[in-house]
Amino acid sequence: MRVVLISVTHTGTNLLEDILKNGGFSRFPLEGGPRDVEGDAYYVGHVLHMNHSRQAEALGREIPVICPLRHPYRVEESWKRRGKNIGEMVDAFRDLVGRSSGANFLPVDIPGRNYWLERLAGVLGRDLATDWPVKRSVCGTHSLELGECTPSLPVVALARELSEFLRGFYGCQRQETGK
Repeated sequence: MRVVLISVTHTGTNLLEDILKNGGFSRFPLEGGPRDVEGDAYYVGHVLHMNHSRQAEALGREIPVICPLRHPYRVEESWKRRGKNIGEMVDAFRDLVGRSSGANFLPVDIPGRNYWLERLAGVLGRDLATDWPVKRSVCGTHSLELGECTPSLPVVALARELSEFLRGFYGCQRQETGK
């Protein structure tokens, strides 16, 4: 089986990769395209990197697309603490959600994440398991409550724009005015 893993940076890519590896999948970079490989494989790429979202969208017509997900408020905190451009994060979320029709999302930052992991396991026809370890968190944003985040105006606008999508995973979210 082949799978495409596409993500916004700092949403849980490393965790989802570990889940797939433990489920018997091998990793291949997305920019190389599909290959004749033995066994099960996943192709991985980040949105806005080397045109990955378009490649994932094209491959997703033939094979499952999976995406880790963290709430944009938490992701912004991670990006801010690393000094990354928040505008790029906003663009990446818009691109991912805009191209995600039929994608399988795994929210890694909610109490009900095991439900979503079981759904993903059903899609892949595999037993998938994790004890939800924190992966490469150098900025300590993994355990932030949404109320502890101070989202910027662009990220508040993004959350409002994506509210219907986000509501499917996070229920009713707080809407701040931003800073």
